[in-house]
Amino acid sequence: MPPGTAGATLTQVICWTVRGPPPADVRTACWLISEVFRTGSEVSQNEAAILLLQHADSLTIKAQPNYYAWPDVLVDEWLTDLPLEARLRILTAFVKVVLSQELPWWASRWWFFAYLDEVVQRDPDPAVTDSAVQLLRAFFHAIPTPSGILISWQSGWKSLDEIKERTGKHGGAGRSLDIFRPLIDRIPRWVNSSDTS
Repeated sequence: MPPGTAGATLTQVICWTVRGPPPADVRTACWLISEVFRTGSEVSQNEAAILLLQHADSLTIKAQPNYYAWPDVLVDEWLTDLPLEARLRILTAFVKVVLSQELPWWASRWWFFAYLDEVVQRDPDPAVTDSAVQLLRAFFHAIPTPSGILISWQSGWKSLDEIKERTGKHGGAGRSLDIFRPLIDRIPRWVNSSDTS
């Protein structure tokens, strides 16, 4: 625990930590958020997801290309046992992290296609999967994707071609929740003009 935080709630500690200078305190905050996602109550998990979303834009550092802080429990995995509200906030935070820097800053940009594909493959709620599909379609439409790309994922690989095919064939309602519409609309501007506003 950081000094001076004895008796504080985990959410208060995360708030205290995230106000410190990056990158060390951001990493610590992400570790704490990860612990809440692993073992916390639904209330604390929702609170942690709110904090992750509130600070999503500060999880990358412009001077350190391709570096981003993210809760380790969410790296290469989509947690389906979190409350729906928390999952929606995490998905929103994830896309905000990606859009927080210009596209060339992400040396290995294909990983975020794999992450969104994981959401589509694993989440039990159609509103979440349909929203992730719409986000994927926006990325595919805006970013030229060469064939034959393999993305390291967990202990194996994901094929970008297969992700694109699954995204195109997704049989959901084709809708996304209103909270994702501004992000979906922003993706082409972000690609074309390095929009990070």
